Amino acid sequence: MPEEKIPAAAGLIGFGDIKKEPIDDWQQFLAEGKQFLATAGNGYAKRQQVFTAAILYNLVAMGIEKLIMALLMKSGNLPYNHTMHDLVDKVVGVSETT
Repeated sequence: MPEEKIPAAAGLIGFGDIKKEPIDDWQQFLAEGKQFLATAGNGYAKRQQVFTAAILYNLVAMGIEKLIMALLMKSGNLPYNHTMHDLVDKVVGVSETT
């Protein structure tokens, strides 16, 4: 039986043709990321007895997550999840396309 060719649908666009636009409120994520990192820095410098290593670790992780999300939101690319693995995968994907 001979193979039939399916004609390309006229007017359809491919994934590469989709234009990404910034997602609203990325500036809020940027500001919050900076706040988390400032809190960690100030806590380490001034109140080490209260800001334990576990608390500092979580503040820094939240700051990094917020900053990466701000970058991705500004570029119009969201990760599947907010795990560090998914965030890094998406950042690498974005940087490879630019």
